[in-house]
Amino acid sequence: MLDDQAMVRMRNARIGDVDAFISYQKGSEAFAAAHSDLEHVSGALADANRYFDQVLEVAPRLTWVRLKRADLAGHVLFEYAAGFHPESYPGEGAELLRILQEQYSGAWESARPGAERAMVEVERAIFSDDWSGLAARLNQALSGDQCLEGNWIHQVGSGLGHADRVVSFNRRNLRCDPLSGFSYMVFANALVWDGKPEDALQALDDAEALGVTVPFKRDMRMLALLAAGWFDEDAEAYTAPPGSLYPLPDRLLLEARAGDPDRARKISEAYLAGPGASDWTSVMAAAAVGNRQAANAAAARIDGRAGGPFMLVIGSSLCFCGAPFDLSATPNFAARLNESGFFWPPRKVIDFPLKTW
Repeated sequence: MLDDQAMVRMRNARIGDVDAFISYQKGSEAFAAAHSDLEHVSGALADANRYFDQVLEVAPRLTWVRLKRADLAGHVLFEYAAGFHPESYPGEGAELLRILQEQYSGAWESARPGAERAMVEVERAIFSDDWSGLAARLNQALSGDQCLEGNWIHQVGSGLGHADRVVSFNRRNLRCDPLSGFSYMVFANALVWDGKPEDALQALDDAEALGVTVPFKRDMRMLALLAAGWFDEDAEAYTAPPGSLYPLPDRLLLEARAGDPDRARKISEAYLAGPGASDWTSVMAAAAVGNRQAANAAAARIDGRAGGPFMLVIGSSLCFCGAPFDLSATPNFAARLNESGFFWPPRKVIDFPLKTW
């Protein structure tokens, strides 16, 4: 039997079958857990998708379930475009993009006209070579009054000048589902982008008080602390565990933000020369210490891969440091921005003194 709170969540989710709702809950829990370990996120999302498939058998028109289900292919593309797997075979990125387009087309067909369909269009477009009018579609997606959890739309909106609207968007989502760890994660992220890091820290504390597991909570807390200037408030926040969203050397970002500049540069140089550095983490590790040449080189490699523009906009939104690379180094990404209507560069939410551009 479901308790009264669960029944409310079931109605808000528009699921009329109890067994399907239980599968939805289990899938959502697995989805949130998957996003707590970047090293194993793809395998964990496959587990979540087994539950989502059970939901879609009963309620095939649940758009947000389809969006969550597409996240597996999205993360595999993320890993490919970011350079996590240099052994990837030729054509893998193009195949992943094809799969994503198919999955998003299915979500679009099930979506309600208006904000829900616009949200699917935004997420589908970032995995394409055509970003025409993307900013206008994002505005429409964020303007609805219904609960639409979404997925990648939060990073795109927050990092490209719409953080205040993403904050409002997620306040509404949390009213509909106050136990959504994913919504708390993207809510905290958007609050940092909106210049309210103290509110982001409070949101994470609120989630903990409710017993909600927030994906990448350590990372969200670290970013809020850096943005707020509370550098010694929580030493554990600067120690990256395995599977962290920021698999950089411990304390690199803290040293670059308010520590020893020479130490920050040495940590960055050692990381960039090591075998474990992906291209997207290399962009951030280089930009934070003002190594423009290395940041541009890594960004250029990403730009040349299928899904590169998607990876660069997500990577930029996770840096919080303004433009972490020059657009001249990323012509494919620059072309997508030019047709999108988005403003560039992002503002510096976290001011790394060594980064002078």
